[in-house]
Amino acid sequence: VALSKAEREAGLDPASKPLLPADKQPGLQTMVGIGELLQAQHGCVVHLCQIPKPGDVADGWDVADALQQGWGVDEVRAFVRGAVAFARVAEAASGAHTPTAAGAVPAVLRPRWQDHLMQSAAGKILPVRDNVVLALTGVPSQALPGIQGMDGLIGYNEFTNNVEKRRATPWGTPAGEWDEVDELEMGNWLAREHWLPSMSRATLEEAVAMVAKRNRFHPVRDLLGSMQGTWDGTPRLQSWLRICCMQEQEVDRGLAAYLARVGTWLIMAICARALTPGCKFDYMTIFEGPQGWGKSTLARLLALDWFADTGLQLGDKDSYQNLQGVLCYEWGELDGLNRSEVTKVKLFISSPKDRFRASFDRRARDYPRQCVFVGTTNEDHYLVDPTGNRRMWPVRLTKPVDNDWFRANRDQLFAEAMQYVANGERFHPNQKEQRELFDPQQQQRQVESAIQAACLRYLYDEGQRLVGAQENGALVNEITAPDLLSRLGISVDKQTHVLLRQVTAALRVAGWVRFRSSRADRPWMFRRPEGAAALTVGASGSFTEPAQGSSTTEAASDCPF
Repeated sequence: VALSKAEREAGLDPASKPLLPADKQPGLQTMVGIGELLQAQHGCVVHLCQIPKPGDVADGWDVADALQQGWGVDEVRAFVRGAVAFARVAEAASGAHTPTAAGAVPAVLRPRWQDHLMQSAAGKILPVRDNVVLALTGVPSQALPGIQGMDGLIGYNEFTNNVEKRRATPWGTPAGEWDEVDELEMGNWLAREHWLPSMSRATLEEAVAMVAKRNRFHPVRDLLGSMQGTWDGTPRLQSWLRICCMQEQEVDRGLAAYLARVGTWLIMAICARALTPGCKFDYMTIFEGPQGWGKSTLARLLALDWFADTGLQLGDKDSYQNLQGVLCYEWGELDGLNRSEVTKVKLFISSPKDRFRASFDRRARDYPRQCVFVGTTNEDHYLVDPTGNRRMWPVRLTKPVDNDWFRANRDQLFAEAMQYVANGERFHPNQKEQRELFDPQQQQRQVESAIQAACLRYLYDEGQRLVGAQENGALVNEITAPDLLSRLGISVDKQTHVLLRQVTAALRVAGWVRFRSSRADRPWMFRRPEGAAALTVGASGSFTEPAQGSSTTEAASDCPF
């Protein structure tokens, strides 16, 4: 038993001091150090002789002492033949490691990770990917004072589709996204601290990718999973849009039914996209209101802090990559888009997946969508496409957003949504809801052309009906697109394909049904929908449904929300 200087000066009796454990004995630690150098740097096959336990022999005992005690050739030969292959013990609670030699080691043994490194025939460690993989999973915590072992250090984030460091690295970089510096520093650290040979950049990158894919994690799914089963049973989803965004006196029964569905389905879709990437949800909720009313802040809160609003270049690879790691993407200033751009936006938001080559991929592959889109605008007429607006769910703010209320109730809103998603509830409108609740809201935001407005006035406005929209005293119920243009004063020679498409779109928006006529020339005609004679045209030329009320609410009452 070795005494410290202070203990010697204090006159401490060596016999009164407890013996150090086997793995702390200076001689045994020296054996381990020599064995590591011989094995790692020189490729030697190392065995350790089994030294007697501390206390069984005198302090400093060695083979010379054994010879003095009367050992002969046979005893010495047996002692040497009893040596065991050099290896380390599994991680112990004390954080120490000891060799397998000597009878004083724990019973549970584990070979050192270095013992499994791939070597050449001459015993040299090879600079191959498999050795880096072994190092990234096999370096124990004992080798890194104050830092956890390498196992689990590198992981693959399935939400961002990036390799990440789950904690600080032993080469000195903080937790976060894996970058080029980490590969270089890791290679240097493995060479200097663990005597691995220098590796090529490609070798290090392949090893990191392999290890990361074995340690997958999804932070959003983990967060939502922690909310599962925490809902207190108080319904909030169907009312949060009214509470946060509307003056209550301005909400009638029909609008309340619409807002209940939009608010519920939006948060349900956010949960569903994280839990089941690529699930069908091709809609975009659009918040309308003056600048400074908190529309973007609400979008950020909906994203649970996984938010983005950077400009997207549709069709560009970087745009697809920018969606990775985003739960809610804000598409701002929709009113500034022309018709062709809006068409591209609608196609983009309806895609369930993106195909591109990510940074760690060798080739392009499909990445299912994990985000939803939220639009913001300061205008109230911005839908320039007369058809296909079903993907847009407009919500007109009548007061600044109460983001404090939303922030205080957000966890319960998502917990409720998780319950509905787990129960298999739908989060999209059926045909009845689309026709009676969503179509009127979308039509109110449509920007119409002069031709479309003129067509609707001719067919529905009382004044126009008296002067031209009647035949033999009867209301016109069937008409072709060219005939309608002719009645508006546009001769056949001036009826372009663009004008004909605009007339066709206006008739379809109004619900007119296209059919093949039985006349001799078999033209395509449009038939007035039943009960549409009472419909009117607004002052701006927009097509207007009857006022929403109890009938609309009752017609869509099959929805549980």
